[in-house]
Amino acid sequence: MAALGRIKYESYNLEAQLQLQLLSAIEATNMIDELKKKLKDTEKKVDNLKKQVSELKSDLSIAETVTSKAEKKHGLEIEATKVTVVEKQKNQILKLGKRLIFDGYICLKTMAMAYHEVDTDMLELVEVSDIENEEYEKEKMEVYPTISPAL
Repeated sequence: MAALGRIKYESYNLEAQLQLQLLSAIEATNMIDELKKKLKDTEKKVDNLKKQVSELKSDLSIAETVTSKAEKKHGLEIEATKVTVVEKQKNQILKLGKRLIFDGYICLKTMAMAYHEVDTDMLELVEVSDIENEEYEKEKMEVYPTISPAL
C-alpha cells in the first residue's frame, strides 16, 4: 500500500508538472500573440510616420522653391531700386554742379564788373588743395562749433 501511495503521489506530481508546463506554454503563446499585435501596431505607426515624413519633405521642397523664387524676385526689385536711387542721385549731383558752375560764373562776372583790373583768366591758374579746405573747416568749427563739417 505504501508503494501504491507513492505511485499515486508521483503521478499527481507528474500531472502537476504537466499542468505547469501546459500553463507555461499557453502563457507563452498568449505573450507571443500579444507581441505580434504590438508589432503590427508598431509597424502601422512606423508606416504613418513614414507617410508624414514624406509629406513634410514634399512641403519643405515646395517651401524651398517658393523661397527661392521670392528671393530672386525681391533681389531683382532691390537691384532695380538701387539703380533708380543711383540715377536720382546722379541727376541731383548734375543739377547741383550746374548750379554751382552758373553761380561761379555769375560771381566771376560780378567781380570782373566791380574790379576792371582783375583778370579772371588768371583764376584758372590758381590751384586749390585739400589742406586749405581742412584749415577752413577747422576755422569754421572754431567760429561755429554747432555746425558739423561736411564729409
